Amino acid sequence: MLHNNSGERETVKLNFEIIRHIYDLTIQKFSEGISQFLKTSYPSLRRLAAGERDITAQELLAFQRYLGFPYATYLNPWAIQSTHSEGPDSTTPSAAIIKFVNLYYSNPIFSWYKAGIYPYQYSDMHCWLEGQAITEVSANPHTLMKMHAKYMQNHECRSIFLQETSDYISRYINALSPEPNGLEPIEKLSSYTVSQPSQKGNIASEYLSNLAKAILFYLKLRTLDQYLESIIHGKDGYVIGRVNSIDSNPGYQSWRNHFTSKSINSYMQELLKYTSEEFNGEQVKAYLTASTSDSGDSITLCDEQGTEATEYFHYVNWFPETVPNPVKELILKKQDSSLPVPEKILWKGTAQELLTDSTVKELLSTEYDERFGNQTALGQLSITRLS
Repeated sequence: MLHNNSGERETVKLNFEIIRHIYDLTIQKFSEGISQFLKTSYPSLRRLAAGERDITAQELLAFQRYLGFPYATYLNPWAIQSTHSEGPDSTTPSAAIIKFVNLYYSNPIFSWYKAGIYPYQYSDMHCWLEGQAITEVSANPHTLMKMHAKYMQNHECRSIFLQETSDYISRYINALSPEPNGLEPIEKLSSYTVSQPSQKGNIASEYLSNLAKAILFYLKLRTLDQYLESIIHGKDGYVIGRVNSIDSNPGYQSWRNHFTSKSINSYMQELLKYTSEEFNGEQVKAYLTASTSDSGDSITLCDEQGTEATEYFHYVNWFPETVPNPVKELILKKQDSSLPVPEKILWKGTAQELLTDSTVKELLSTEYDERFGNQTALGQLSITRLS
């Protein structure tokens, strides 16, 4: 039980009221929804809503899981009243709101709390991006102040919340499209003839370099496509369901115009040709390596004559602004100074197997550890690498 004084109870009462208003939830509806996360009762929640009792730590955690608002948004005032009045002296609604907003300033404590790096791990939204968007917006001091001001002026503040969360999701999807020059390496591969790559010298080196870049781009396409689909499948969510037509989002349109699931599969089939022994005159070996060094992770291709090419990449940089929750484990483990070795080969085989071997997917599951024996902390970096 959190021990609140009467002033703190009033803060919780008001904030709880505004949040329920944003989601259009009566106490009864809230009681029904929260039941999956917390054993409570309607009378108990009614007393909380009336400021007649303290809020508990268990309730704060459950409320965040249910609606995504961080616990700090229940305990702290969303705005602090100014000591003087400013703004236009007008009776029009818009001017009155502006004047009222100018009577408040944002609470600096939210600038200190912030949203956290991975707040969506604490919420159970329809998809990870919705949870992240809600938490980012609801932890923004200026947004909280605006919603408080509008609500206190007897105006609905739901529109502010929906607009800002929608903008966040739209920006993310718009930034999700891969770089436009990503197809250049496979276009260069088309200039090579059968068995030409097996020749010694610069041809082999340049060929392997372009092939490594092309395979890496395919892996990126497949990974981002998976996460984009998870966002689209989250349309039933409270926020994503209200985003102005995800299908018309410029980033989504660009992605689907160039990289449909069919075109990504066709891209893989083309890569299979360039990685084949028939085309190269020999097998091309491939290695995927996870590293804690600044150079990043890497993909290495080499031929039977010892020529090799390595391309470095940072897996987490494939995701704009916000990375999905599973990738959190990757970052946290890379920041762990107790890692036993600076890098680890996660997968090795032929370049064709890298594209087709089902054991690659098995390797990336948390349960699979037979191939490398007991997984070290660094070995666990493979959990989400190619899924």
